[in-house]
Amino acid sequence: DVNGGNLFRVSDNRIWLAELHKDKITIYDDSLQVVRTIVGPDNYPLKYEEHKSNIPMGFITFQNQTSYLAYSSWTVTDDAVYLIYEHLDGKAFDPTHFQPVELYRFDKEGNPEVCYQADRHLNTLSIDSKGEYLYTVTRNSSGDPVEFVRYKLK
Repeated sequence: DVNGGNLFRVSDNRIWLAELHKDKITIYDDSLQVVRTIVGPDNYPLKYEEHKSNIPMGFITFQNQTSYLAYSSWTVTDDAVYLIYEHLDGKAFDPTHFQPVELYRFDKEGNPEVCYQADRHLNTLSIDSKGEYLYTVTRNSSGDPVEFVRYKLK
């Protein structure tokens, strides 16, 4: 899997596309015109290779068995957009040991406001109505059960 993204409406006239594998966010207006593009924080180049398969169709992977994961989950509040950033930029993906992630808070125009460093891997997120608490599920590996946790946001 080398492409994909999270597509969500932030307001009546703003639609965000946060890419799963490239550290890039594109903000569109309701006519699907690009309003803003945010690249980073890592700005890594993606390199692909084609593999043969048993079916009459090849498949594309990232070069040299590497993995890239960028923006994996999101939530929108009245005044902000929160995105989980995986920070997997060209390393091998290890399903037995998930890495801690970052949580970015943007205003609704796409201006970065805060970057939180999580102490573990976060799968999903929800923010309470006052913007005080982050609710998430987490686990250390693909074989572990999920744990429901709450963080107080500063």
